[in-house]
Amino acid sequence: MASELAELVKNAGTNDTISIVSSLDGGILGTVNDLLTRARGLRNGSTMAGTASEAAAKAKQLEDRAQALLDDPGSYVISKLWLVPTYETTTTWSPVNLLFARWNTYTDERGEFVAAEIKFDDRLAREVHDAVQRAH
Repeated sequence: MASELAELVKNAGTNDTISIVSSLDGGILGTVNDLLTRARGLRNGSTMAGTASEAAAKAKQLEDRAQALLDDPGSYVISKLWLVPTYETTTTWSPVNLLFARWNTYTDERGEFVAAEIKFDDRLAREVHDAVQRAH
Protein backbone atom coordinates (compact mmCIF):
# COMPACT_ATOMS: atom_id res chain seq x y z
CA MET A 1 0.00 0.00 0.00
CA ALA A 2 2.79 2.44 0.88
CA SER A 3 4.52 1.85 -2.46
CA GLU A 4 1.25 2.41 -4.34
CA LEU A 5 0.68 5.67 -2.45
CA ALA A 6 4.26 6.81 -3.13
CA GLU A 7 3.78 6.05 -6.85
CA LEU A 8 0.49 7.99 -6.87
CA VAL A 9 2.12 11.05 -5.29
CA LYS A 10 5.17 10.76 -7.59
CA ASN A 11 2.91 10.83 -10.67
CA ALA A 12 1.01 13.91 -9.50
CA GLY A 13 1.67 17.06 -11.49
CA THR A 14 1.11 20.75 -10.93
CA ASN A 15 -2.53 21.53 -10.05
CA ASP A 16 -3.41 17.83 -9.76
CA THR A 17 -5.41 16.74 -6.75
CA ILE A 18 -5.59 13.61 -4.70
CA SER A 19 -9.20 12.84 -3.81
CA ILE A 20 -10.08 10.72 -0.82
CA VAL A 21 -13.20 8.59 -1.32
CA SER A 22 -15.01 7.33 1.76
CA SER A 23 -17.63 4.64 2.01
CA LEU A 24 -19.78 3.13 4.70
CA ASP A 25 -17.93 0.55 6.79
CA GLY A 26 -19.08 -2.96 5.83
CA GLY A 27 -20.10 -3.87 9.39
CA ILE A 28 -22.11 -0.68 9.76
CA LEU A 29 -23.78 -1.33 6.41
CA GLY A 30 -24.92 -4.76 7.65
CA THR A 31 -26.31 -3.23 10.84
CA VAL A 32 -28.16 -0.49 8.93
CA ASN A 33 -29.66 -3.04 6.54
CA ASP A 34 -30.75 -5.23 9.45
CA LEU A 35 -32.40 -2.30 11.25
CA LEU A 36 -34.24 -1.21 8.11
CA THR A 37 -35.36 -4.77 7.33
CA ARG A 38 -36.77 -5.11 10.84
CA ALA A 39 -38.51 -1.72 10.53
CA ARG A 40 -40.01 -2.71 7.17
CA GLY A 41 -41.32 -5.93 8.72
CA LEU A 42 -43.02 -3.96 11.47
CA ARG A 43 -44.54 -1.52 9.01
CA ASN A 44 -45.91 -4.15 6.60
CA GLY A 45 -47.21 -6.40 9.40
CA SER A 46 -44.96 -9.40 8.78
CA THR A 47 -43.44 -8.88 12.25
CA MET A 48 -45.82 -8.67 15.18
CA ALA A 49 -45.34 -5.95 17.78
CA GLY A 50 -48.62 -5.32 19.57
CA THR A 51 -50.91 -2.74 18.07
CA ALA A 52 -50.35 -1.00 14.73
CA SER A 53 -49.34 2.22 16.48
CA GLU A 54 -46.86 0.33 18.67
CA ALA A 55 -45.41 -1.33 15.58
CA ALA A 56 -45.13 2.03 13.83
CA ALA A 57 -43.40 3.57 16.86
CA LYS A 58 -40.94 0.66 17.07
CA ALA A 59 -40.29 0.90 13.31
CA LYS A 60 -39.59 4.62 13.68
CA GLN A 61 -37.09 3.91 16.47
CA LEU A 62 -35.28 1.37 14.27
CA GLU A 63 -35.23 3.78 11.32
CA ASP A 64 -33.89 6.55 13.55
CA ARG A 65 -31.09 4.26 14.78
CA ALA A 66 -30.23 3.39 11.18
CA GLN A 67 -30.20 7.07 10.19
CA ALA A 68 -28.00 7.93 13.18
CA LEU A 69 -25.46 5.36 11.98
CA LEU A 70 -25.57 6.81 8.45
CA ASP A 71 -25.13 10.35 9.80
CA ASP A 72 -22.17 9.41 12.04
CA PRO A 73 -18.85 10.31 10.34
CA GLY A 74 -17.28 7.47 12.36
CA SER A 75 -19.32 4.99 10.29
CA TYR A 76 -17.28 5.77 7.18
CA VAL A 77 -13.83 4.59 6.18
CA ILE A 78 -11.44 5.63 3.42
CA SER A 79 -12.05 3.22 0.57
CA LYS A 80 -10.09 4.78 -2.32
CA LEU A 81 -7.53 7.41 -3.17
CA TRP A 82 -7.69 8.97 -6.63
CA LEU A 83 -5.10 10.96 -8.51
CA VAL A 84 -7.13 13.51 -10.46
CA PRO A 85 -5.04 15.43 -12.99
CA THR A 86 -6.34 18.76 -14.20
CA TYR A 87 -5.59 19.54 -17.81
CA GLU A 88 -6.20 22.65 -19.82
CA THR A 89 -8.63 22.12 -22.67
CA THR A 90 -8.94 25.65 -24.03
CA THR A 91 -7.23 28.94 -23.45
CA THR A 92 -8.50 32.01 -25.25
CA TRP A 93 -7.36 35.59 -24.88
CA SER A 94 -9.33 38.22 -26.75
CA PRO A 95 -7.97 41.76 -26.43
CA VAL A 96 -10.17 44.60 -27.65
CA ASN A 97 -8.58 48.00 -28.10
CA LEU A 98 -10.95 50.59 -29.56
CA LEU A 99 -10.71 54.36 -29.37
CA PHE A 100 -13.17 54.67 -26.46
CA ALA A 101 -13.14 51.17 -25.02
CA ARG A 102 -10.52 48.69 -23.95
CA TRP A 103 -10.95 45.32 -22.36
CA ASN A 104 -9.50 41.83 -22.29
CA THR A 105 -11.45 38.62 -22.17
CA TYR A 106 -9.71 35.52 -20.91
CA THR A 107 -11.36 32.11 -20.96
CA ASP A 108 -9.74 29.14 -19.31
CA GLU A 109 -11.46 25.76 -19.43
CA ARG A 110 -10.19 22.77 -17.54
CA GLY A 111 -11.08 19.12 -17.40
CA GLU A 112 -10.45 16.40 -14.86
CA PHE A 113 -10.35 12.62 -14.94
CA VAL A 114 -9.27 9.85 -12.59
CA ALA A 115 -5.82 8.79 -13.73
CA ALA A 116 -4.98 6.38 -10.92
CA GLU A 117 -6.89 4.74 -8.12
CA ILE A 118 -5.80 2.92 -4.98
CA LYS A 119 -8.46 0.76 -3.33
CA PHE A 120 -8.25 -0.07 0.36
CA ASP A 121 -9.35 -3.46 1.61
CA ASP A 122 -11.84 -3.39 4.49
CA ARG A 123 -9.28 -4.28 7.16
CA LEU A 124 -6.82 -1.58 6.09
CA ALA A 125 -9.60 0.99 5.69
CA ARG A 126 -10.74 0.32 9.27
CA GLU A 127 -7.14 0.53 10.58
CA VAL A 128 -6.57 3.89 8.87
CA HIS A 129 -9.90 5.19 10.14
CA ASP A 130 -9.19 4.09 13.72
CA ALA A 131 -5.69 5.59 13.64
CA VAL A 132 -7.05 8.94 12.45
CA GLN A 133 -9.73 8.89 15.15
CA ARG A 134 -7.13 8.17 17.86
CA ALA A 135 -5.00 11.07 16.60
CA HIS A 136 -7.83 13.55 17.07
